[in-house]
Amino acid sequence: ARFRFDRVAVEGSEARYALLLELPEGNCSGTARLGPAGVTLDPISPPPPAWALAQATAQLRTVAKNHSRDGDWPRRVHRWRAPRGA
Repeated sequence: ARFRFDRVAVEGSEARYALLLELPEGNCSGTARLGPAGVTLDPISPPPPAWALAQATAQLRTVAKNHSRDGDWPRRVHRWRAPRGA
């Protein structure tokens, strides 16, 4: 599975990312907002499996945590993960 997050906007202390989850079951897309309050996912279509949603959320939390340390919102983040049980 491939997880891709592309930064689309920075508004004050928050960043907005477009999400693309390329899964064996098919692709899922949506948006997320990252900032001091944490990670907020907008509806992802079609809804991904629970393991993929948990993985994407964890990766986005890491991006937000790294931002709080270094002050940078990365332009693009790619991560590869094997599906659970594979």
